[in-house]
Amino acid sequence: MSSELSSATSPPAQLPAHTGVHGGLRLLLALLMAFGPLAIDMYLPALPAIAAELNASSGAVQATLAAYLAGMAGGQLFYGTLADRLGRRLPLLMGLALFTLASLGCAQAQSVESLTAWRLVQALGGCVGVVMPLTIVADRVRGAGETARVLSQLMAVLGVAPIAAPTVGGAVQALLGWRGIFGVLAALGALAFVLVWRTLDETLPRSARQHPPLPWRRVLPGYAGLLAHRGFVAPALAGALARAGMFVYISASAFVFIRHLGLAPLAFSGVFAANALALVLSAQVNARLVRRIGPHGVLRWSLPGMVATGLYLALLGATGHATLWTLLPGLMLFLGLLGFAASNTTALAISSSQAQQRRGTASGLLGTMQFACGASAGALLGLAGDTGPLAMGVAMAACAALAWTVFRFSAPRAGQAL
Repeated sequence: MSSELSSATSPPAQLPAHTGVHGGLRLLLALLMAFGPLAIDMYLPALPAIAAELNASSGAVQATLAAYLAGMAGGQLFYGTLADRLGRRLPLLMGLALFTLASLGCAQAQSVESLTAWRLVQALGGCVGVVMPLTIVADRVRGAGETARVLSQLMAVLGVAPIAAPTVGGAVQALLGWRGIFGVLAALGALAFVLVWRTLDETLPRSARQHPPLPWRRVLPGYAGLLAHRGFVAPALAGALARAGMFVYISASAFVFIRHLGLAPLAFSGVFAANALALVLSAQVNARLVRRIGPHGVLRWSLPGMVATGLYLALLGATGHATLWTLLPGLMLFLGLLGFAASNTTALAISSSQAQQRRGTASGLLGTMQFACGASAGALLGLAGDTGPLAMGVAMAACAALAWTVFRFSAPRAGQAL
């Protein structure tokens, strides 16, 4: 039994050549990674219209978002395993086909229960866009520093999605109704399917695939084995916890700015775009900076900087000085620092020796950890009731502090500790 496990997870005799990520491939990977935020953010302006047409409560309609997040978290483990068994291209095509068909199902839903079910299936297809780009980057790029640089460039393109998605979704709703939003998502899924089919070469040759395939009953123990290696789990968990601070911001920002500060929805959209832009710009800077001081050098100041910024936001809430012009700089700084932390923690995890042996499995586990930590942080924040600036700041600071602590005290080698 142990020999079966070791043979299925040992390093392959022949790894694919490292050829970099350039030009059209970079844009294609960014498009694939954008499915998650697009499918979440595009339909947010239409939630009231969906509730009205389907005669559903606001809570029932919000459950369609929870179903999507659940599918995104759980499905990545499945695709990670498939990627190591079958290569990257076939599972990617399967996921995109499922996303496209489920988007059409959402567009035709006649009840909120049907819409919720189709959203779950849509996520089970769309989550392939999180797993496979990371896996392909790991196939084609050598070293944590270069991986961090490529991921920063992908994040810069990806960052456009949350800026534009609510506006695009609102425009599509005005022209075609809320069902048209899912029609657009289906068209994007079909476009991505064609692009992958016509332009993407397989990055994992047969000689480098898991052989013999790990039995399905051994899949979960395989993930547990990966979690046992500090070289992977320390940066992976640190990155997931840091991103949880962003989930806190997304969950709380509407209550803080609209309910507590009285901003109009249009003004709030501007705040949301400004913070997303900070994330995009910092990722661009990181792509250059990481070549000079490496991922650990960047994390040495970005993670504690996130802690300090979260404490600043909490202090504003505690002292009653939370206004648009005091909160906005702090939030932009927090998300800007996240742009540095997210790319480098992901690069270190995916470039660790254990992750290199099982790149698809590692990518799936990374995504699941990120969504699980984010969902947990959002659920805990909900216990605060009427979320205000103080609760938001405390939760963001706590996520950043946990991320810094995990990475500082769980680094794989003493020389890598911050």
